[in-house]
Amino acid sequence: ETQNINFAVAVNHLKELIKNKSDPEFKTTTTIDPQTKVNLLKKFKYWWEYDDNENGIIDAWGIATVAYADSIGRVLGKTFDCSASVITAAAFLENGANTEYRVVASMDEGTWISESAWGYSVDNIAPAVPTNLLLTYSGEMVVLTWDPPVDEDFQYFSVYRNGELADYTVEPEYMENQFGAEYNVTATDANGNESEPSEIASGYSVEVVNLSGWNLVGLPLEVEDASYSNLFPEAIGGTLYSYDGAYVPESYFTAGEGYWLRFNNAGSTTITGTPINELTISLSEGWNLVSGISETVSIYSISDPDGIIVGGTLYGYDGAYLPNEELMAGKGYWLRAYEAGEITLTIGASEKAAPRDFSLNGKANSLTINGLDLYFGVKMSADDKPSYSLPPKPPSGAFDVR
Repeated sequence: ETQNINFAVAVNHLKELIKNKSDPEFKTTTTIDPQTKVNLLKKFKYWWEYDDNENGIIDAWGIATVAYADSIGRVLGKTFDCSASVITAAAFLENGANTEYRVVASMDEGTWISESAWGYSVDNIAPAVPTNLLLTYSGEMVVLTWDPPVDEDFQYFSVYRNGELADYTVEPEYMENQFGAEYNVTATDANGNESEPSEIASGYSVEVVNLSGWNLVGLPLEVEDASYSNLFPEAIGGTLYSYDGAYVPESYFTAGEGYWLRFNNAGSTTITGTPINELTISLSEGWNLVSGISETVSIYSISDPDGIIVGGTLYGYDGAYLPNEELMAGKGYWLRAYEAGEITLTIGASEKAAPRDFSLNGKANSLTINGLDLYFGVKMSADDKPSYSLPPKPPSGAFDVR
């Protein structure tokens, strides 16, 4: 007898037949040959075989699959090994969350049927971690792409922005209008198992404004190509200079160092990359060209364990030298040191020194040129003099009151 019916309904029906052999439906006495079973399994999803002798049920449930196409004496359950005249398989009957399994071997010597074993399985295996996460920009849109899913039971991806869920997608791509964020992606399967997060892709960007002419600039982010021609394509070629007691021509930026760079026209440049949250900078005795990190840092929050920074000597350039108390991302600055040593810049660090007023306004005679106050006619100690010194002159063509 064969029935193409719901599995659960078939199980209950079979149990009733076992209990009541007088049921008119319980009447089959024909033994099904192996090839017929194969054909039936190809045609029907579920089947059973029984006789009206004392043996009761001979075979129980089978699930149709082409794997049964070999020579089969008796088939029970899902696909199992077949070897010569020995056939192994499993029969099962559902009982709540459990499933009953048994092994049947059909051999020349006869048929062997194992004891039944009950058990169940739970899918708690997480999908594979999404790979090759890549972030690019299309205009003002962040574009994320990654490899397609590899798990058969894959359901969807989750996109996280700065550690918080941003959205779901079934495709290995995602777009949004967003700057200054870090992204990673997870995969979730049909049973709700979520993978570990992918590697982080950063969408952090810094806009650097420039004047026409000479500018002090720096590298605010970690980037793959730190050449000035890539980061500042509008700059004049051959005008990137670092400082090491004299101006040195350069082609590439190094984080923490400041540079002179010349432009034909005023404008701005957007740099994208990975944030620099902390950076240790080596200073030489005397004047140094330095730059900040990915966010503005106060001069008073800089870690200076050896006290090598000369107070009041942080200077930026905006058409002329101007004293500053902050290092802005993407800008370069002059800074004077009493001696060689190291300082550390950290985003969000608290101030480690109290602000100090270095202004001589009202304390000395002054002369203002292009907005810059020059003081004279006042005596000061040798210790204080370095705090009122000016940085080295800019490259030729830049304004300097001296």
